[in-house]
Amino acid sequence: MAASANLAPGGATPGPFEPCTARRPTSPAGESPTRGEGWSAAVMLEHSGDAASRVLSAVEETYREGTRTRDVGGTASTVEVGDAVAARVARAS
Repeated sequence: MAASANLAPGGATPGPFEPCTARRPTSPAGESPTRGEGWSAAVMLEHSGDAASRVLSAVEETYREGTRTRDVGGTASTVEVGDAVAARVARAS
């Protein structure tokens, strides 16, 4: 899992924030692993001075408790992981 940000110092608008991914040839068709999506969102929020720590904590807690996609040893779908992260962020608000 890795996050990335394409930033232009002094630029008026931020560049894209996105996960660094490399699909494995053995990944099931249609699989959309979470990998660095949550982390990229946290980096974006941190850059904008917003709720980065809540998002990153929610991603960490979700994975620590075992809700993970297949690419990192779990069985959950991307939607299930996203819903779990979103629920944790909402509770922290």
